Amino acid sequence: MGEVARAALAGVVRKLRTVKVGHRITDSSIAAWVCGKGVAVAELRYGVRAIVFLDDYVGRAMYLWGEHDPRITSVVEAVLRPGDTVLDIGANFGVVGLFACKQVGATGKVHMFEPQPVLAQFLRTSMMINGYGQAVIHECALSNRSGSAEMAIMEAGNLGTMTLVSDDKQLGVENTRVRLEDAGEYVRALGCQRVSLVKIDVEGHEGVVLESMRDWMQEVRPGAVLFECHVGNEGFWSEPVVKVLAGMGYEFLAYDLRKYWSTQLYRVTEKMAKPVGHDFVAVRPCGCKDDAAQRLENMVKLHR
Repeated sequence: MGEVARAALAGVVRKLRTVKVGHRITDSSIAAWVCGKGVAVAELRYGVRAIVFLDDYVGRAMYLWGEHDPRITSVVEAVLRPGDTVLDIGANFGVVGLFACKQVGATGKVHMFEPQPVLAQFLRTSMMINGYGQAVIHECALSNRSGSAEMAIMEAGNLGTMTLVSDDKQLGVENTRVRLEDAGEYVRALGCQRVSLVKIDVEGHEGVVLESMRDWMQEVRPGAVLFECHVGNEGFWSEPVVKVLAGMGYEFLAYDLRKYWSTQLYRVTEKMAKPVGHDFVAVRPCGCKDDAAQRLENMVKLHR
């Protein structure tokens, strides 16, 4: 009966073609009650399957809606083409990494970094059932040093809130020790000659990781960086991740969250102390392939 109810709810939610409503429904208590707990195969909107937990926020969104955030997917679609290389740092269930695999095809490469053992195993299984040999799963957390570290899941029902523990007092819902790698040294050892996209979502540790990767990024010059940033009281331009990327010559785009039916971006200027939202796109001028830059430009409008 539970499986029938989940399928019925998914059938309704998947008819929603907006960019912002579906994930709100899947985060509701009703959706959580209908889905229950356990492991399931999510059939994603772009024709890919993923192994997920139904009692996890992102996993449930992938199962019911076939997505997590179409705005992010739209940018990935605009940037990537067959043969491209991608770094997905903080891959979770692979909602971005799997789509990247589809976009770059068999001639491309997607490096997915996920330190949580159970999620890393889910990713390996997802790649296997989709036949994606272009994906490499790195079961480690990136930082500015190598070794091991304690990580804590800070929010029940959302494995994506796992963060490095900064002191002994920082205890989450669940703590685990993971392998830690120096980001700059590790990504250089991958031998990537050209990277079209870096996606990074590591719960506030983005600035540390990208600073460690600075020299490598200056050499390889990734065309676009998708990153999460919860802007504090000091403003957008004071955030560590923004300062690192700005220092490397990147410009910034934000999502117009007023849009329901399509993805629209706007340029973040120095006059904007605190743009709305938590997800941003950093682009290096002339860093994307010409056609990718034009597709991103077509998504940009003046924000009023």
